[in-house]
Amino acid sequence: KTHGTGKDARKGRGKSDSEVPEDRRRELEEQILAFSLGREPGALIRSGDEVVVARVLGQDRRHLEGRSGRVVGTASLGSDKMVTVHFQGDGAAFGESGLDLTLAAADLQILEPRRPLPEASLQFP
Repeated sequence: KTHGTGKDARKGRGKSDSEVPEDRRRELEEQILAFSLGREPGALIRSGDEVVVARVLGQDRRHLEGRSGRVVGTASLGSDKMVTVHFQGDGAAFGESGLDLTLAAADLQILEPRRPLPEASLQFP
């Protein structure tokens, strides 16, 4: 399968789907999904946002991946942004009152931003 309408595509010399690196393909698919759901890829996480754990490195003993919670605090440690998230209690691993965990912002995705958004949160060209 070729892309484009230039003379290279007509001659069969266009890029094929298999030439797109898998990491780049996955990143583009995530961006398309985020846009279709009305989420902004790369948005900054703020206190009050509802987030979902998108990635867990190592064993997921508490079954965090895919679980959502409310951001209760953020902190920067050098170039890394850390986010404390409150997860509702489930009567098991998170107890009855819930659990606060601090996670890397890179491992989270915003489900529902805090409202109202501040005026300066939108950047215009």
